[in-house]
Amino acid sequence: MPAKQPKKRSGRTLFALGLGYLIDQGEAQAMGVLSPIIQSVWGVSLGQLGLMTTLRNITQTISSPFWGYAADKYSRKKVLIFGTGIWGIWTILVGLMPSFDALLVVRAISGLGLGCLMPATFSLLGDHFSQEKRGWALGIIGFVGLMGTVLGVLALGFVATPELWRWGFIGLGVFSILSGLIIWWLVDEPPRGAAEPELAGLVSDKTDERYSIKWKDVISTLRIPTIWAAILQGITGTMPWVVMGFYFINWMVTDLGFNNGISFNDPRGSAPLIFAIVVVGAALSNFMGGVIGDWAEKKNPNYGRTIIGQISVFSGVPLFYIILKYAETMSFGMLVGLTFLTALLIGWPGRGAKEPMMQAVVPPEMRSSAYSVVNFIEGGLSAFAGVIAGTLADQMGLTKALMWTVPFPWLICTIVFSLFYFTYPKDAAKVRDMMAKRREELLELARICRKVPAHPAESFHEAIQSFWLTHLGIYLECENVAFSLGQMDQYLNPFYLADTITEDEALELMQCLWIKLYENVHGGIGHVQTLTCGGQTPDGRDGVNETTWLIWRTTREMMNVGPSVATRVSEQMSDECLEYLLGMMRDGRYMPQLYNDDMMVPAMMSKGIAPEHARQYGLIGCHEPSICGMGYFRSASWPGYVCFQDWLERALGNGSKLDSDQKPGIETGDPAEFATFDELWEADVPRP
Repeated sequence: MPAKQPKKRSGRTLFALGLGYLIDQGEAQAMGVLSPIIQSVWGVSLGQLGLMTTLRNITQTISSPFWGYAADKYSRKKVLIFGTGIWGIWTILVGLMPSFDALLVVRAISGLGLGCLMPATFSLLGDHFSQEKRGWALGIIGFVGLMGTVLGVLALGFVATPELWRWGFIGLGVFSILSGLIIWWLVDEPPRGAAEPELAGLVSDKTDERYSIKWKDVISTLRIPTIWAAILQGITGTMPWVVMGFYFINWMVTDLGFNNGISFNDPRGSAPLIFAIVVVGAALSNFMGGVIGDWAEKKNPNYGRTIIGQISVFSGVPLFYIILKYAETMSFGMLVGLTFLTALLIGWPGRGAKEPMMQAVVPPEMRSSAYSVVNFIEGGLSAFAGVIAGTLADQMGLTKALMWTVPFPWLICTIVFSLFYFTYPKDAAKVRDMMAKRREELLELARICRKVPAHPAESFHEAIQSFWLTHLGIYLECENVAFSLGQMDQYLNPFYLADTITEDEALELMQCLWIKLYENVHGGIGHVQTLTCGGQTPDGRDGVNETTWLIWRTTREMMNVGPSVATRVSEQMSDECLEYLLGMMRDGRYMPQLYNDDMMVPAMMSKGIAPEHARQYGLIGCHEPSICGMGYFRSASWPGYVCFQDWLERALGNGSKLDSDQKPGIETGDPAEFATFDELWEADVPRP
């Protein structure tokens, strides 16, 4: 039966993440509100202001893949605490800079932390909510975040003066630090995949380790066609938002003559006020888009979200054209109404369509990385929108510049959105198949662990698991000692030959075992675990078999410090085997350790051990040979394992250790009377 899962605290997690996004988006609008003041204080051009925005967007975009990988590899909660909380210090420093050049540099550095929030949030929401509710959750985040834009615009409007503008950045930095504390307090981090229907009740922190990603997996997200559709859609769809976020208020102030402060009775109109109303519309649009997208998913899982996203983005083309073309002739109230309607309709694609589709086509352990890769590419290109719009504005005026950098890209975006019709159904089906296979795999693991070692193993996988559980029990019982894993290739090979498993599947199982064995060494429970392979069979034939090769390949490819691999060689071993072993040594590895059967077996037989038993010896710990399953012999018991230092010490101590008065050995006489080395040798080496 699936294990009972701890209750997910999705509500409070959503609240904390939304609060973090609220402050993040408020900070994003700081330059849009305060840029006219900064421009007047330091006398910089629109192009210079655009450069500052571009640099900040570039650093945010460049950092995004690193934040995404960190969130997928490690704790998403800890990543958020660092990126949103601690990094708020840089926003405070922005408000303390004495010159525009210094402001330019620190503003760019502060952008490095702004790439942290959404990749981790994107992944967390995917594990808190099922596919039919992710649009709603993302819409809530978008709504709360954009309300941060509203509050930020309104609050920053009150400090948009040459005397107070610095306090805007200082305040945002303080609130960012506070949001990190709230995330630490409220965010609940479920196992990755917890919201997938196939994995309900099966995932845990251990499965997070099993499906942990590597850096190369970040790039592999680009092999998913839907991700490329999202990138192309994002490049054309994000550019207008970047431009509006920075220049829309400036356009209303410079071209329409609106007031740059908050005012409800200024006959010229208040630019921050109308922008705040627009953002309220966009915030509602995010929530509406999420709800409508979830509804569309239920109606048509393959195409529903694509349809509503395409309709939404196209609606912005004629509406924003009308705003730019006829704003000068409109009343303030009419402009407010039209901009609010436009914002209400154009905010569906992200939360309601693209992002839930991205969550559906990427495995749970790669969602932060996928989000960050998409953001890296689309954000990197759209980051130049500020420079492009600013340069065009310097040449042809801000109104015409906005015409080319807002409605026109949205028209292209509408066309690009059609790509989802072809990519999304196939990619989503692949992930569902992957989750179904993962469910079978986890259930099979549970079945095997319930079966062995209490009952006999019947497959290669069961045999390895039975060995591991038995070995682990012994290991935990006897700390800090040396262990022998026996002739692993001999007792595992019958299971491998009788199984239908492929060589690659068997190799993967062996590699997983190597990782678990290495955890013992790395964790400090003990220090030496040695397995033996190769050598001879009890009847004297060459002992190298199929599992021997699996052991060698695993050792060579994994390059772990442990386990130690003792390989027995003899005249019967083929040149192919010897060349492979020497090749491993040429790689700079200290394994395999080689032991000469042509010397070891006769030596043990000379002590009365039967030939068929002597040929089954295995190594314990460092180098101690023993007959597997028949006894435990100390090193000094065997010819060839002699401590000459001990002999010398006893010979010089008249039969006793130099640090002891006990005389466990024969009396060797006064060492001062030894005239030659031969006398010393004869004194301590008994003769028959």
